[in-house]
Amino acid sequence: MTRWPDRKQESISPPSSRIPLYPAPSSVPMSTTLLIPLLRLPTLFIRSVLSYFDIDDLIKLASLSKKSCELVKPMKVELKVNVYGEDRHLEIQMNSRNTETWKFKQGKPNTTEITTRIERKDKKDMFIDKWILSKTKSADLYPTMAETIRCLTEVLTCLVFEVNIKTNSLSKESKIEDLRVGECSNLMIIGEKCMENSELAQILENISATELLSISVPTNSEFKCNPNHFKCKILKIDRKGGWVTPQLLFEMKCSRIVIRDSHFDLKDCISFVWRWKLCDLKKHEKFECLEIQFKDAVRNPVIPEGLGAQKWNKKTRNQFYLRLGDPVYLNCQNGLDIIQEDKETLATILIHNDGHDFFFGVWPKRLTTTGGIGGSSRP
Repeated sequence: MTRWPDRKQESISPPSSRIPLYPAPSSVPMSTTLLIPLLRLPTLFIRSVLSYFDIDDLIKLASLSKKSCELVKPMKVELKVNVYGEDRHLEIQMNSRNTETWKFKQGKPNTTEITTRIERKDKKDMFIDKWILSKTKSADLYPTMAETIRCLTEVLTCLVFEVNIKTNSLSKESKIEDLRVGECSNLMIIGEKCMENSELAQILENISATELLSISVPTNSEFKCNPNHFKCKILKIDRKGGWVTPQLLFEMKCSRIVIRDSHFDLKDCISFVWRWKLCDLKKHEKFECLEIQFKDAVRNPVIPEGLGAQKWNKKTRNQFYLRLGDPVYLNCQNGLDIIQEDKETLATILIHNDGHDFFFGVWPKRLTTTGGIGGSSRP
């Protein structure tokens, strides 16, 4: 539970719920400032005004009362987390014209030094405000980046859009495993040096990606991780890692899996295909395709007869499959088609790029009584 600041503390006193109105009428002395009672305005007006508040002020305003908290909560923000060694940046975007970047640095005991960069644009995307403010915030409210994200999530409607972690400059004292973000859209782990098994496992446990998980860092073959942590739509692995096995891939809940620079051979890929053919599709209905780069080019591939693979039939599926890479539409004319045990779902095996790449894709529509099947087609 986030601890709110004491309202009596002058250093973090909440902003006034009244807005100064300029200029003052001539009947009022110049030393007097007229105030508008913010909380008495219609809700739409209030939220329009709040869109110009700094994030820090919104948090303080929410601490005033239950009503002010209810007014602030619907304010939507997108968060982007960047971890570059000891530098941790939190980008907070309330709308397309208002962005704040908080840079976290450990300061004196019981304090966290945060440098805040605020950028605002007008309707033509021209900068109207751009400055850097150095602030020292109380550790009771902002002890770490993780606590700050938790605080923002409680006060505002937050979407953690992206988390970037660069491992090259991470020291042993970085405590990257303490970064608890929860759920985010995209998680990207990048680096040239091999990560500690415990660090990578802790990151995948603490940060759950829903759209894209990209692991671009070398790992050793002893690495182990719960496959339930892989639930994103797209999984990309482009560094050698012996920990990835056909069985582990099949237990993951990812829709699309792309592995580059792998240790897989054709036997490993066929093992995955066998699992798909014999599985209960209700448990693997999200799976769409698997793309693997062989460790060595495959010449004269042999597909087991038991799979019942057949050459392409124009009446059963389209020629092109919509994929993630380049080209976007993969020509499956030379692919071999396999029918799942349910007798309704069709998939295609294709070895292409001069035997260097393996593709296995499930077509999105089931076979019909007329033998036709849908799928991706070139526009």
